[in-house]
Amino acid sequence: MKKYIASLCAVGMLLMCFSGCALDLSGNVSDGSFTTASRGNENLSAVESQKDMPKQSYEEKLFYVTGTSEQIAIRETDEDNAKSLGQLSLGDEVILVSADSVSYYCVLQESTGIQGYVKKAYLTDEKSAVCKGETCYTSKKTSLFDTKDSDHNEIQTLSTGTAVTVLAKTSGDYWFVNLNNSKTYGYVKCMDLTTSKPSSSSKTSSSTSSKNNQLYTGYSNTAPTNYTLYYAKVNTGYLAIRSAKAFDSRNELAKMYTGDKVYVIDTSTGAYWYCYSPVHGIYGYVNSDNLVSTYPGINTSYTVWTVSVSSGYLALRSSAARANDTNVIGKLYTGNVVYVYSYSYANFTDTYWYVYSPSLDMWGYVDSNYIYS
Repeated sequence: MKKYIASLCAVGMLLMCFSGCALDLSGNVSDGSFTTASRGNENLSAVESQKDMPKQSYEEKLFYVTGTSEQIAIRETDEDNAKSLGQLSLGDEVILVSADSVSYYCVLQESTGIQGYVKKAYLTDEKSAVCKGETCYTSKKTSLFDTKDSDHNEIQTLSTGTAVTVLAKTSGDYWFVNLNNSKTYGYVKCMDLTTSKPSSSSKTSSSTSSKNNQLYTGYSNTAPTNYTLYYAKVNTGYLAIRSAKAFDSRNELAKMYTGDKVYVIDTSTGAYWYCYSPVHGIYGYVNSDNLVSTYPGINTSYTVWTVSVSSGYLALRSSAARANDTNVIGKLYTGNVVYVYSYSYANFTDTYWYVYSPSLDMWGYVDSNYIYS
């Protein structure tokens, strides 16, 4: 009898071992959920089963749809003609599942439970980089790089006027683009891009006038269409835009302060570049030593906003109230910037925000309806 019982126990143990192997190979656990090993391509076609997949089995790395105003497909496999499982729109959020494919990310759309493949070119991990896919042109000879990092490699050289589609306005100096009508993607210095196609005639005219020292200076309601965006940066005081290429108090046309935008038109004019100040509506010369290509900040606890008024000025006030004879401490004009600090640094009301004005070097309140980010 004891031998019979022992034999039954041995058979039972063997069955348990085989059962355990079967469970391990399938990737299923006893409660019917999925292990990490079950998140491969074999599950992509079963949309119904994906809805039961536990969220904690994913690394919460978020991506956002960018680069198009049209809907893009979530596909069953990483092939352009694969079956569509669902659609994504601009700005939609997905969770990264796998980045093993060359041109696609495997992602989960949490709102629908759909898991599938989306082209990498139309996803960004920076929410602030999302854009519709704007056509731009290179304003000068520049390079297309493989990454936006400083140790990037050049993919190819782009000549002046090359058309690109901006797919993501990534942080830093470089934007992610697609060379129009090609499968080539990469990063281009954003300050080398313009929304207006450069014309050969305007280039020739600018070059010729520069050599003859006959560039127009003074006020104008018409801003240039071809330029490179720079910012004024001074340690103290102001940066002058001048009517001549020399330091002289008599040739000052206007004063610019740290953070003011400067449209650089011609850099062949020596130490003083030929520019346009959108703040003042003036063409003239600016000392290039005080121009930088990225916005100059003073710390990381603020966001930059720009003043926009249809006429007159925006009052900087000493109190969060309507402007009056006693609380106006400064005047801000269209194009001026203000630093809006975090809530831990300032008090806010629905209308009046406490800001710092670099052009006035003053703190105060402004009507938030007249500033934009």
